[in-house]
Amino acid sequence: MQPVQFQLLSSQVAQHQAAMYLADYLRSTVSQQQTLLLLSGGSAVNMYAELFTILTERHHQLEGVTVSLVDERFVHTGHADSNATQLEHSGVLKMIQTLGGTWIPYLQDDQESGAEVADRVSALFSQWQSTHQILFLAGLGDDAHTAGLLPTSDNLIIKNVYLTEQPIAYYQLPADVENPYRHRLTITPHFLAHAHTVIVYATGAKKAAALRRLVAGNEPISSCPALALRASQQPVIVLTDQSIAS
Repeated sequence: MQPVQFQLLSSQVAQHQAAMYLADYLRSTVSQQQTLLLLSGGSAVNMYAELFTILTERHHQLEGVTVSLVDERFVHTGHADSNATQLEHSGVLKMIQTLGGTWIPYLQDDQESGAEVADRVSALFSQWQSTHQILFLAGLGDDAHTAGLLPTSDNLIIKNVYLTEQPIAYYQLPADVENPYRHRLTITPHFLAHAHTVIVYATGAKKAAALRRLVAGNEPISSCPALALRASQQPVIVLTDQSIAS
């Protein structure tokens, strides 16, 4: 299990500082080899918009960079709840393509089942495991969830999502998980172990308890899914404005 390293942000300008940190990090890494860059959704979307604006202003090209998601809600293509749709509306997808990056969405054909989407994206990610460096820009929920991995004690979900060797899993949330988005596509712990670098963006007082759990590392990942991030090949970097970082 990799250690956790903190980069402390100012709560007043946390989003800007995180975007600047990531812009500098990407500038120094993605030009060196082919890269699979995976983005989260939710509260990170506005920060990504600032990040890719900075990259655009610096004329930093993204040739050789393939960009996709760490998770997606299984909804119709273009649905407002889709992480990809939120990135599109923020201008992120256009900037990625303008900079020469390749965007790979999960949702491409409304005729595909969730399992078919998982199989298709898994095949792509498996192919890139040996040819690309893999960078995860992850989020962290108040309940210590990350990506589409939510805490559960459901044995079937633990088997089919937490223990599968497929990069992407599709599943319906079990009864013990309260979340409005019931059908999920998510990166699995197995694929997280292939990540070269994981950078977590987690701001606000509500994230402090989850960060402590991430550092403690004394729970099964099915109850603290964020611990799956610590299977990466390098220490996990956390960008946060919380005092646990001090």
